[in-house]
Amino acid sequence: MKSLLLNAVITAGFIIVLASSSLSAEPQFNSIPIVGLRINSSFVPHFGGIRTDQICDLMWRHIQGTHGWDWANDYDFRQFLTKCDETGMMLVYAPSDLEQYMVAAAGNRKNWFRNPEELFTSDDAYAQASINYDSLQQTSSASDMYSDWTYGIYPINEFVAGKMDDFKCLWFYYIFDEAPSRQRTRMIEDEEEYSIYFPNLYTQEWANTVPPVPALSEVESTGLFSWIKYIAEHDDDFPVTTTLNFSLLHTILPGEYTDFGGIDNGTFARQAISVEAVCNAIYQGPPIGGVPQPPEDNPPAFICFDYYPFRYVNQNNSSSTTMCDDDWLFLIDHFEEGIDSTIVPALENDVPTFYFPQAFGAAGGPLVLTDSTLHYKSYTYRKPAPQEFLMLCNIALLHQAKGIFPYNLRSYIQSPNNLADVNNFISSSLLDYNLIPFDAPYEEYVYTNRWPKDNEEYIYQSVTHLPPWNAGFDPLYNLPTPPVKSPDPKYNEYYNEWLFKPHGDLFNKLERIFTQILRIGPEMYDLFWCDGYSDQASIATTLSSIPIHFVLPRIKVFENPAQNKYYLFYVNRFCRAESTPYEISFNSSDLPYWAACSNRLLDHSRRFVMDGTEGPTGTFTFLDTLGPGEARLVELVDFSTPIPADVRITDNNVWTILPARGDTATVDMTAVPGESVHIIARYYNMGTGGKMRIQVNLYDATTEETIGSSEINFTGLTHGSGNCRESEYRDVVFEWEPDTDDIGPHMLEARATPWIGEPDRADNTARMTFLIEPNDWATKVREDPWDMTEAASSPPPAWYTDDISSMVGWTTAYTDSISGMFEGSVSSSHLADNKMYLDMDGEVIDGDSYHFLSLIGKTEDDCDVYLGWKDINNITGEEEIGTLDSDWGRMEVFDLSTEWQGRRITEIWLSFRPDGNEQMPVRIGWVKLENGEL
Repeated sequence: MKSLLLNAVITAGFIIVLASSSLSAEPQFNSIPIVGLRINSSFVPHFGGIRTDQICDLMWRHIQGTHGWDWANDYDFRQFLTKCDETGMMLVYAPSDLEQYMVAAAGNRKNWFRNPEELFTSDDAYAQASINYDSLQQTSSASDMYSDWTYGIYPINEFVAGKMDDFKCLWFYYIFDEAPSRQRTRMIEDEEEYSIYFPNLYTQEWANTVPPVPALSEVESTGLFSWIKYIAEHDDDFPVTTTLNFSLLHTILPGEYTDFGGIDNGTFARQAISVEAVCNAIYQGPPIGGVPQPPEDNPPAFICFDYYPFRYVNQNNSSSTTMCDDDWLFLIDHFEEGIDSTIVPALENDVPTFYFPQAFGAAGGPLVLTDSTLHYKSYTYRKPAPQEFLMLCNIALLHQAKGIFPYNLRSYIQSPNNLADVNNFISSSLLDYNLIPFDAPYEEYVYTNRWPKDNEEYIYQSVTHLPPWNAGFDPLYNLPTPPVKSPDPKYNEYYNEWLFKPHGDLFNKLERIFTQILRIGPEMYDLFWCDGYSDQASIATTLSSIPIHFVLPRIKVFENPAQNKYYLFYVNRFCRAESTPYEISFNSSDLPYWAACSNRLLDHSRRFVMDGTEGPTGTFTFLDTLGPGEARLVELVDFSTPIPADVRITDNNVWTILPARGDTATVDMTAVPGESVHIIARYYNMGTGGKMRIQVNLYDATTEETIGSSEINFTGLTHGSGNCRESEYRDVVFEWEPDTDDIGPHMLEARATPWIGEPDRADNTARMTFLIEPNDWATKVREDPWDMTEAASSPPPAWYTDDISSMVGWTTAYTDSISGMFEGSVSSSHLADNKMYLDMDGEVIDGDSYHFLSLIGKTEDDCDVYLGWKDINNITGEEEIGTLDSDWGRMEVFDLSTEWQGRRITEIWLSFRPDGNEQMPVRIGWVKLENGEL
């Protein structure tokens, strides 16, 4: 690897688009983690086919971790773990080996529970229910439930821990999903005799109410949750934090939500009770010599919480549904009450909470559209608009959430094992079923499954029917006019690209959304509502005319108890306008007397000083403008004495410029060997004081090498009358020229060396993953990739693309129904000797450098694919390189190094050889010949 420092420090006047990346095997110290949930599929719950570049793409959008479940010994899962390790992606894991204890299915480890009908010292202290919960399969003593090799929890955990020990990317086990509400529901419904014990979390105590309800006030110290959690966290070799997820126990009365009959799923008070019970959980191990062991504390390190407030309304009112209307506001207000019923009691017990914001929506299925009539089930999910999602994240931070886990990454079928249910639906999430962005080129997904194969009922409905894209719902989004139906062979392509582009809107805006969270993450994790003073600030719009459906903002006073610092955090909940002006005010007499009140605020969101006014009675007023869903974190600071210089760099303050591709900053941190890379790190000063000769560097943690280093100087934030609102930052450019030895992911760190007296040293490092991809021969040498794009020549060749020079043994009926794709048919008389010559533009391939070949395509039937070549000495060769079938997809990379060693290749062709004896259609999306393999 060549590494050079570009001797330039760019001033604050250099304007570019910010980009970033974040990585770590666990969250950065005092930061807000962002973890995307469910990267594997509910329809096929495994990790097969997830590529390194897909993981990096998530990280470049500031998703620092991901979540999924599988068996610890599964090959695809372990391959995924390796990729997480290499890229620095965190993993939240739900081991199927441990989850199986709660699954209603046959097997030695299924459906076990603590049997309260028997003493803990009894041989029948634990029982296993049948699949239908209507009978007992077997019973067990506590000792055997702990250690029996066929079903005991301890040996299974030891097996999982042993399999995980080689990996650093695992963060915590997430097993009991929505367990409190699930147990409550089963206790009330009591459909079968033993169903009331699942999940085996709380005791079976009922509250003394009228009518009585499940108490949920005590975690069963000998239940499955308590045991699995304690055993996993106390493993000698590989202890793993283990926790659960809460949904919301709540009630909506008839009439509170349009045309909705209401639900009775408990109360916010019961939610708080259930949370407090988990926060005070204890564990009691198996008896020793027949004597019970004393209980031990078993509280969670943190808990998780989900509640999804974005819904449809009943079809009778679908045309009048708009963003921020009464139904919308009711659910948002309801959500805020609910999140307090979870987070407040958790924090009272020193347990932080991570929130799962809604990032999915029902977008198709048997009932959604029938006979051209839209059928909404009232109170069903919908996908949020980007401004709604941003607001949801910021509202969670306002209510003291300490992590953001967007649900969901991969689209899925709600009930994959019950497709016949007319109420089933497609969950459209951030990415499609194949982890492909919804607005990807049509050729990338046309032959993949955006709904289950062979089931036409599960299709995505027209976005003209679905909020947030239907007419009038979101005033900031105008849905383009769909293409006019025509006989054009590409009509289906045009229509589908129109149909799916809106579904990708949220994913495309994630980087911008999560940037706002990352910028304030180092502070927010350590901030909490100021006890007794949290509501002693106000915010109101300065608009003279209040717009339709205006929604009031929220503001809270926060404190950092360890540092006696005070902050304001405020959120714009009005999502129908690009910007809204607000007035923020507070009175010094309403806050603790030691709070630093002045007519200046230190803005942590924008990293400058805000100016305001002081009234005669100690009232301080500030003006601000917020975008839809936007929030601001500002600190109350005494500016009468200098605030010491303080470096801050967060993951969104690092980006890349590739000079050979233009001087545009990019969020995609990827390059190829031999390409000059400019990695730019922006270091901010958060103090009014100056500091000279601060040492900064860019470090490659993968190779353990320093790419470059430099010095920066700070003079101090401007904060005098009339010169506030100017950030002080220095941009340092590090030049890197990777070579072929660097192919693969690199975990980079932009560092600033702390000094004695620096107020906060925890935010001096930003982390990002950079991906060095192999060179593609056709792209680099031919300067035109073999991507089957339409021919530029006129007239075009019969096969419509200049990436193919000639064809042998093919029919003349070539088509061009899909852009960027070759389409043709192998002649039935040339099934064994057909050839597709790839155009080489007179160039020669160095077989020692370029020998990794892959392609993506589809054939009508199973088909063996051969690669043929001729070298500069007119020696020819041929090798079977893989298979294609009716499923569109990538063919595995084939290494030609043995066959091509020392050769210089002058011709290259592909041959497609089916098992049958009839003419066979073939489609090819691209062919790559690379000098390395990811």
